[in-house]
Amino acid sequence: MLAVMKAKAAKYSADSDSEENVSSDEESPFVTSFQEIAGKPMYNEMMVSLLKLKPLTLELEDNSDQHAGAESGESHFNLTIVADAFSGMSLVKRHQLIQLLLGDTMQKNHALEISAKAPDEAADADQ
Repeated sequence: MLAVMKAKAAKYSADSDSEENVSSDEESPFVTSFQEIAGKPMYNEMMVSLLKLKPLTLELEDNSDQHAGAESGESHFNLTIVADAFSGMSLVKRHQLIQLLLGDTMQKNHALEISAKAPDEAADADQ
């Protein structure tokens, strides 16, 4: 199963590397960019990696300042992501896919709270 997850992560990584940018007159339903934050290298690196999933919704919040002993800066994050890639996957597999995409960044942070949904699940939650 790990091989399947690695293959899926590689597929999304290869797809994002090979695709051309969406033209300005064609609207994409996907989150395709983010505002880099100066002095937040881990946040920026995580966002670049997560964009490979072509999310419909992507929110990454650095709440390290709310935790005692987090003097080193970026250590605690909350992630909310909605992507087609999660359709038919269990919660555990979704988390594993995210962890594979984040790679070494996962080793650098202390905590990552993840809410990963498929589009149909997100739509159900809105109703």
